[in-house]
Amino acid sequence: WGEGPFWELVDRFRLELVKAATEANIPGVIFTFVYAKTHDDGFVRRIVKVVEKGGGEVCFVRLQCERKELLRRLRDPSRREFRKMNKAASLRSLLARFDLFADVPHPNNLVIDNTDLSARRAARVIADHYRLPTGRTR
Repeated sequence: WGEGPFWELVDRFRLELVKAATEANIPGVIFTFVYAKTHDDGFVRRIVKVVEKGGGEVCFVRLQCERKELLRRLRDPSRREFRKMNKAASLRSLLARFDLFADVPHPNNLVIDNTDLSARRAARVIADHYRLPTGRTR
C-alpha cells in the first residue's frame, strides 16, 4: 500500500476504468482523489482527454474544510476501517510536501467548503450545480 509503483498503478487503473465506462456508454462515473497542485496535473490532463475522447464531460469538485477540522476528521473510525489516512503526522507531512488546497486546473471545477456541511448536503450542492439526476423528484 503506497509503496513502489502503487500510485502509478492506481492512476493507470483509474484511467482504464474511466475509458471502459466511456466505451460502454455508462452515464456517469464518480471517483475521488486528493489533487496535489503540479504533481497531479498530468493525471488531470489524461483523465480529461480520455473522457472527452469518449464524448463525456469532466466535472471536478474540490471539497475543502478548515485545517483544524481536517485534523479532527482523521480520528473518525471509518478512516481506519477503509484504510484512509488517520495520523496527524502523516497529514502534516503531505501538507508540507504538496499544495493540497489548490483548484484543479480545469474550467469545470466546483469548490465546496464542507467544514460545517453534511455529506448529504454537499452531494445536493454538487448535483444542483452540475444539474445531475438524483433519483428524487423535487
